[in-house]
Amino acid sequence: MVKNKIAVLIGICLCVATGAIYWQLGGHDFINYDDTVFVTHNERVQAGLTWEGIRWAFVSTNVDYWHPLTMISHMLDCELFGLDPGGHHLTNVILHIMNSLLLFLVLMRLTGVREGMQNGIQNGIQNDTIWRSAFVAALFALHPAHVESVTWVAERKDLLAGLFWILTIGAYVQYTVKPGLKTYLVTFLLYVCALMSKPMVVTLPLALLLFDYWPLKRLRFDHSIKRLIVEKLPFIAAALIVSAVTYLVVSKLGIEEAMGPISAQEKLANALVAYAVYVEKVFWPANLSVIYPYLRDIPLLKIIISTILLVAISFLAARARKSRPYFVVGWSLFLIMLVPVIGFVQTGPQALADRYTYLPFIGLFIMLAWSIPSRISAKALAASAAVILVSLGVTSHVQARYWKDSISLFSRALEITTDNWLAHDNLGVALAEDGKVDEAMVHYRESLRIRPANPAAHNNLGVALKGKGQIEEAINHFVEALKIRPGFLKAHKNLESALLEQAKSGLLSARSEGLLGTALVSQGRLDEAIEHFSRALQLDPSFHKAHFSLGLVYLMKGDRKAAILEYEKLKTMNWKLAETLNQAITGSGKEHETK
Repeated sequence: MVKNKIAVLIGICLCVATGAIYWQLGGHDFINYDDTVFVTHNERVQAGLTWEGIRWAFVSTNVDYWHPLTMISHMLDCELFGLDPGGHHLTNVILHIMNSLLLFLVLMRLTGVREGMQNGIQNGIQNDTIWRSAFVAALFALHPAHVESVTWVAERKDLLAGLFWILTIGAYVQYTVKPGLKTYLVTFLLYVCALMSKPMVVTLPLALLLFDYWPLKRLRFDHSIKRLIVEKLPFIAAALIVSAVTYLVVSKLGIEEAMGPISAQEKLANALVAYAVYVEKVFWPANLSVIYPYLRDIPLLKIIISTILLVAISFLAARARKSRPYFVVGWSLFLIMLVPVIGFVQTGPQALADRYTYLPFIGLFIMLAWSIPSRISAKALAASAAVILVSLGVTSHVQARYWKDSISLFSRALEITTDNWLAHDNLGVALAEDGKVDEAMVHYRESLRIRPANPAAHNNLGVALKGKGQIEEAINHFVEALKIRPGFLKAHKNLESALLEQAKSGLLSARSEGLLGTALVSQGRLDEAIEHFSRALQLDPSFHKAHFSLGLVYLMKGDRKAAILEYEKLKTMNWKLAETLNQAITGSGKEHETK
């Protein structure tokens, strides 16, 4: 009874402390980075909870990855709160508090508190396990690295995946105590729900094996390991399926193509340094940023130091695997859970991200909590824990303030990082929406200085220039955006709009007439396109690209003779383009002999 009261008191403290940090989120806005994709610009989500929306959530992979439960949760929020950001933030806070409480309860169960009570184990051991579990849960609830997952509406997937991950561990513990098909199926179903929230949890079957080693002590490196692996096969199969789907979706997004080729050596170097930085953030969570730019030329010394750190900790963990099994389990859990997002398959423009630590840090927290010597006095432990947790809570409260809106968030990112092209671009968008177009243009240009092959910044700068009446320069940036990303729909629409506006003033050049013709072709408006290509040639008869495009449009309309005429003109200007057009003509079904 006393132990139950202690657990309830700890739970209340966790709720109050976490709520005190994140209460401010009621006045926070959406962020213009990913919140737009998940909520504010997503008509399916804004429609609320509908059968059609639920079906779309399960069959669509257009929103980054396949995470239907996450999308359904956003739909439910829109059903309840509309586009009031306070309601969406409230859901995140509630989920984080639930995860912190569940982690505390599951850790107590996992490390044998309830079994200890039933078997009459001494109160000191029971108290010891309760307080270690409470310390882990408090670190999880209050750590500044977790602010990103809680304050960012788009990171609902972290919180939902965390919820089902912890519930899966809890159900698995119950299965090990009382094995049965029903408990096994519940455990598996909870894991599937975790996968449908965020694919990062694909490593959970390995986490179960680690917990089999400690504290469940089911794993002995003999015949039992085969049985335990067979037991996990359905989980592994589900993980492999979701991994394959995620890989296909990420490949379709073209992230690595947009960033440029990344060598295996660069990926390995970034992974080593990222692991080391994550370890540092556990102990010193300062200068946290929403975006950490991907660095191509990491100093060799930094790579060597990171490698030495990781090897040293791994060596100590392996050496202590028998005397301190929690050390190797916690460290391995941390390493394994980060593998899907450590950069071997690039999932975004970042080198690392605080949001990726939401679950992996549990491993380090366990390692730290169970490494505390029992011989230290209770007063000293309580005082030390209080200092640590208050410091973390205050830091988290300050960090959460930066997430008030996009201007505050990306301004902070630029204060603590260098060459952050994405932060410049997003800050520019936020400033433009706030009516500060001149300031926005400064950040767009800086983003392009750092990363010239940035189609979004070209498009955004083009929009700003068009709004200021600098149409020709705006057109140049829309064209650059389309050169980098030919399928960029917004840039296509903006280019067409700029060209039509220029056409009204009668200032279209041959190049502009040609660009407008191309834009009209993409919309299937072939007759209008022919008019603009013809005007381009009136302004500049030697404009070979207009001859080429005009020939192709004639072929699309079935006018092969007109296409041949354009070929005859083109072959005296640009033989390479002429041959390409000739191949299109001959491919139309009839031979066209050339001499």
